[in-house]
Amino acid sequence: DGSGESRLTTSADYYESAPALSPNGLKIAFTDNSNGGKHIFVMDTDGTDVEQITDNGWNSTPSWSPDGDQIVFARGDNSDAQSDIYIMNSDGSKLQNITNTGTARESKPDWSSDGTKIVFVSFISPDSEIFTIDPDGSNRIQLTDNAVFDSDPEWSPSGNRIAFVSEAESGTDKVHIMNSDGTNLKELTLSSSSESSPTWSPDGTKIAFSRFIDGYTHIHIFSVEFNDILSAPYVTGNDRSPHWNYR
Repeated sequence: DGSGESRLTTSADYYESAPALSPNGLKIAFTDNSNGGKHIFVMDTDGTDVEQITDNGWNSTPSWSPDGDQIVFARGDNSDAQSDIYIMNSDGSKLQNITNTGTARESKPDWSSDGTKIVFVSFISPDSEIFTIDPDGSNRIQLTDNAVFDSDPEWSPSGNRIAFVSEAESGTDKVHIMNSDGTNLKELTLSSSSESSPTWSPDGTKIAFSRFIDGYTHIHIFSVEFNDILSAPYVTGNDRSPHWNYR
């Protein structure tokens, strides 16, 4: 309901983003651009015991495996021009490139709740599309095929649907949902504001997301069950990248 906000990191010099709560609710993985690059860090949910678990390249958008033993993320070589999807243990060991294209910019992976699939974005000019892949790098499947930019995919708790962001006909980024096989695509909110970072509630009936209004970005909640925006208090400022833990 917007109450109980607590600041966990205090750096004034670095940009921290893409928080992901571990399945057991004890750890948060996130992206930080300190220490001469862009890296994945893990910390306790009270902001203590911060540990950097990547040490090379540009690393971003972590997502936990359902058992909490592994993290999937995007890695590029010192820029965002090209990147692949990688898996590592939650301590940073046993790094594995599972897409290994060498040409595309692939990012924003999310692990399905049953652990069998990973959804991600692949950008090859002039647009980006949503794909799924097995954790071992096999069975790569393209779900969207259009002339606009698709991004920010996240599995529903049941694994039957995927929420993501796609450019509407107006050219504005809007939250959409589709079946896990790419069918039955639907735009949710039908507003004129730019939206990003959808995340499902634990029961799969709501989606929280960021919306740009009057020069600021705020967190909103959409009821999938009742097809309506739920009221959520916000103050002047920029709030981004919400994450609901459901595993």
